[in-house]
Amino acid sequence: MMGFEFNDEQKMMQKTVGEFCKKEIAPMVRKIDDEEKIPDNIIKGLANLGLLGMTVSTDYGGIEADPITVGIVAEELARADISCAVPTFFLVQAAWGHILNKYGREAAKRDILLKVTRGKAFLGIAATEPDAGSDLTGMK
Repeated sequence: MMGFEFNDEQKMMQKTVGEFCKKEIAPMVRKIDDEEKIPDNIIKGLANLGLLGMTVSTDYGGIEADPITVGIVAEELARADISCAVPTFFLVQAAWGHILNKYGREAAKRDILLKVTRGKAFLGIAATEPDAGSDLTGMK
C-alpha cells in the first residue's frame, strides 16, 4: 500500500511556516487587504525561511523544493491570509522561479534568481494580446 504521509522534512516545513504565519501574517491580514501591499517584514520573513523562489536551485539561493512541499507552504500561507495576497505572491515566485531556473539563460539566473530568493526582487507575469486582452485562452 502506498503511503501518503508527509516526510519528516515536509512536516518540519509545515510546522515552521505555520508558526511564521500565526505570528507574522495572520495579525497583518486586514492591513495587507486594506493597503493592498505586503509589508516588508513579511517579505523578509519569507526570504529568511527560504520560501521565495523555493523551487530554485541551491546555486541561486533556492532550496529545490518539490511540488508537495510547495503545496504545503501555499496551504499554510492561505490558512493565515484568506485575502490570498501572500499565497498568490508566494506561488508566483515559486512557479516563475522554477521556469526561469529550468529554462533561463545563466546570466539571467545569476542576476535575477539570487535577488528573488533574497527578497530583493520579485518575479511576475503580465500578459496581453491584441484581440484577447488579458484572456490568454482567447488568443488566436
